[in-house]
Amino acid sequence: MQKPDYALFFFLAFVLISSPVLAFDSNNIEFSGAWPYGAARGVAYDPVRDLAFFGSGGVVIIADVSNPASPITLSEGIKTRGVVEDLFYDAPNQRIFLAGGKGGLEIWDVASSTSPQFLGRHEVFYFGVEVPVHAVAVKNSTAYVAADFGFVHWLDVSDPTAPVDLGFNGSGGSPSRDLYLQGDFLYVAGSDFIRFAINPNGSLSSTGFDINLSQSSTSVFVLRDRAYLLNNGDLIILDLTQIFLPNLGFWSGSNSRDVFVVDSTAYVADPFIGLRVLDVTNPALIAEIGSDSIAALDVQVSGGIAYVSGGTEFHIVDLSNPALPAGLGSIETKSLVYDIEGDGGFVYAANSTAGFTVLDVTSPAAPFEIGSLVIPDIGLDITLGGNYAYVASRYSGLRIIDISNPALPVEVGSQTTPDYARGVAYQNGYAYVADLSAGLRVIDVTDPVNPMEVGSVALPSLSGQVDVQGDYAYVANGSDGLRVVDVSDPTSPREIASIATSDYVAGVFVDGNFAYVADFGGGLRIINISNPSNPNEKGSYAPAGIIASGIFVSNDTAYVTDQGEGLIVIDVSNSNNPVEIGFHETPGLAFRVHKTDSGIHVADGTGGLQIYGHPVPTTLPDLYPLDILAGGITSIRAFPNPARSETSISYQIDHQGEVNLSVYDVRGALVRTLINGRQSAGHYQVDWNGLDNDFRAVSSGIYFVRLANGSSRSSRRVVIAR
Repeated sequence: MQKPDYALFFFLAFVLISSPVLAFDSNNIEFSGAWPYGAARGVAYDPVRDLAFFGSGGVVIIADVSNPASPITLSEGIKTRGVVEDLFYDAPNQRIFLAGGKGGLEIWDVASSTSPQFLGRHEVFYFGVEVPVHAVAVKNSTAYVAADFGFVHWLDVSDPTAPVDLGFNGSGGSPSRDLYLQGDFLYVAGSDFIRFAINPNGSLSSTGFDINLSQSSTSVFVLRDRAYLLNNGDLIILDLTQIFLPNLGFWSGSNSRDVFVVDSTAYVADPFIGLRVLDVTNPALIAEIGSDSIAALDVQVSGGIAYVSGGTEFHIVDLSNPALPAGLGSIETKSLVYDIEGDGGFVYAANSTAGFTVLDVTSPAAPFEIGSLVIPDIGLDITLGGNYAYVASRYSGLRIIDISNPALPVEVGSQTTPDYARGVAYQNGYAYVADLSAGLRVIDVTDPVNPMEVGSVALPSLSGQVDVQGDYAYVANGSDGLRVVDVSDPTSPREIASIATSDYVAGVFVDGNFAYVADFGGGLRIINISNPSNPNEKGSYAPAGIIASGIFVSNDTAYVTDQGEGLIVIDVSNSNNPVEIGFHETPGLAFRVHKTDSGIHVADGTGGLQIYGHPVPTTLPDLYPLDILAGGITSIRAFPNPARSETSISYQIDHQGEVNLSVYDVRGALVRTLINGRQSAGHYQVDWNGLDNDFRAVSSGIYFVRLANGSSRSSRRVVIAR
């Protein structure tokens, strides 16, 4: 019996359910392009043309579903800047409105189902900071979007090429996750559940129906005078005619994400348990009457058929007998890019459904797929060697793929491993597989058709990534730190040293005398391995809130993926004092990173492959318009940002001297002095509790934290959202 895949479960749960906070902040990094396929989410249906629309990461796929048993993909031409979270189909105008998370609201003309046309995009701002958009609904020429911090914005979309933000109402709790339009009312699900009245001019007014919830709600559906609300995975039924005691019924769910109701039947989507069918005739006695085990994130029902998007597939389900829902047809999505490797003008991606995908990136602005190969299980890590790609494929072990013709990749050999193939490295005819609890496995691949395990060494239970240089393999072992294995005799590998880190070693990259470690909350750790039997830490870079998972190093520059934010670029020419020199948020969940001549490639989970360019500047740009940079490098970050009341300021100074760290308001007036004195070069962190110099709480709004170190200055915009 296979053991539960807890690590992958955590990743998938986080990817499918959570949503990052800010929208595409960047610093010295330029977005080049994307192959933005990812998890399926968001679904809409056009009953007149028998068309289904569903999201796949940063793509909306249009499918002909006139024959439900054989849906046909008509277009994948809607490629968005963010990751699709919700879709609304405006039938009279044949337009798709999509909530793109960090990418904001986008509007597309789908009058031609095979050639959709981009119309317009709007980024939602909260006190000058972009916030992700989670849901959208449209009435006449007004679009309503649910965003973080509880705000529902209404936009004039009479000219879809230039949406105009007319106002917002923040009564819906933080964050607002879903919207439902019924007549002249808009219902909002978030940490509060609230009913707004829609005024003739499209603006919103409170109706007094506002329920504070202990957990954030993810979905709402309204039918006549009842609201069906998913709160913390449970279904709550509310009587909309009763403001003070509206509760009618409760059903205990698990990870339920979406609900759709027809007459007295509710259809609940759960990414792990599947599509659940509930009899809600008596709200006080809700009964499950049927289910389908497909993964389900979003569901829409029409004419006895359910259209379901759920991570790796879009499903069509027959509901003619609600007690026995039956799958009719499906379309597989290219979901969740976990790892990438680059060579020349090609990028090879480990993709959770296609398995192995080859992309042409000679034009970074328009990468495209030229080949793919379905492999058993899920490809989690890739390395290249000669004409072959070696893929760690979870419970199916090592897969060997001939890429001599990138357009026609062919699997030529494989070798199972005892546990869970999580990472792989290649050197001189051997593949080294990090196999979770089964340690490091050494596989002779000189004959790629007939690979053979020749050696192994037991290691602590969470062997993940691995890199090999010379006679030594360096294995990322989670909370057990970095392990060093002597592989001078591949048939008899032996652990010779280890070094603990501050958190969880998720990735490792070896370059010369250093092993660069992605250490989750411990950030980047630089380990001196000039003597492999005695590794020691030289320096680190760990801004508050970082979740470092991937690492690539080239020419004294480290490229680090931060799952909470995106891509961080760090100057490591001084191993004792690494300095951030670039940053770009990504739309999904940044897992791994690889750099080639075509750019910096990020395996971004639901965001697919994201490509960035880095001009390698000598100084960081200043975010405060009155500052003037004059030599030196100084970096500064804040987390959380926006903040309710307190944020941690982390900063790097490049030389010893007088340091002033102060907070200013938008007028340039001093609010609070945090540091004023002499400090040595290094990394520091200080908390700002949202008080001014007179210890009074500052009001909500934009502030600038400015750092001065001699002639070098930098600043970071911080938002207080009380």
